[in-house]
Amino acid sequence: LMFFSFATFIHFHILSGFCFFNNVAVAAKHALDTERANRVCILDWDIHHGNGTQDLTFDDPDIFYISLHRLGSNPSTTFYPGTGKPEEVGYGTASGANLNIGWTSCGMGNVEYAAAFSELVLPLLSAYKPDLILISCGFDAVKDDHIGDCNLTPDM
Repeated sequence: LMFFSFATFIHFHILSGFCFFNNVAVAAKHALDTERANRVCILDWDIHHGNGTQDLTFDDPDIFYISLHRLGSNPSTTFYPGTGKPEEVGYGTASGANLNIGWTSCGMGNVEYAAAFSELVLPLLSAYKPDLILISCGFDAVKDDHIGDCNLTPDM
């Protein structure tokens, strides 16, 4: 018999987004709690910012959350859910354990993602040295997705 609180698993304070059960955040916390990992990275390259994942890990220095997503074309317009600004870097002892790479226009493709990975993501992962990397992604950054309006291809 297992008892748990759904509040731990569900992003309640703002019911929004596409994920009500945040599997990747639960997996990261479980790996830390069971000492299967000491440092975890969650890498999210979905076109939408993972606001629930960020909220659940924002104050945890043992989880490095990296999100590549569309942000908006200027400060007055945002891409859903309107979160994931670059200045959101973590809280308290976790300051620096949250990285938001927000695209300010549509049409990002293989070249832009490769540059972000080679210049930011991979060097930071190398420095952080996670024991476990969890991937959180959708497929709406791919070419011809009408919502994401980006251009990633399987060649990436």
